[in-house]
Amino acid sequence: MQQSENAGTAQIAAWNHAERDSIDNTKNQKFRHLLISQNRDEVFLIFAEYDAQYVDYVTNPDRKTKYKLFLTMNEFGLWRITSSRDVEEIESIILAVTLLFRRGGNLHPKAGVVR
Repeated sequence: MQQSENAGTAQIAAWNHAERDSIDNTKNQKFRHLLISQNRDEVFLIFAEYDAQYVDYVTNPDRKTKYKLFLTMNEFGLWRITSSRDVEEIESIILAVTLLFRRGGNLHPKAGVVR
């Protein structure tokens, strides 16, 4: 799973740089992303969550204050695209999470997707 973790980390770093221009003045914003990672016929879901202060921490080299929280990434899977049962399951999960995120919902790792 190392390959999917590396790809996920690189994608999150790219999102951090894109989001630094969309941070509001309160810096209480939360950012949540669903990253779908595929390795041949295996699919993994990576859920990432962090806040505006973390974006500032990783994109602002002149930052004077310390930051105590970090990026949280939770990886779930594997699902095989060769299995119709797995494909039905993962498409349901992706739809549910997309609707939840669209409404500003929070996906708590312990109450979220379990595989």
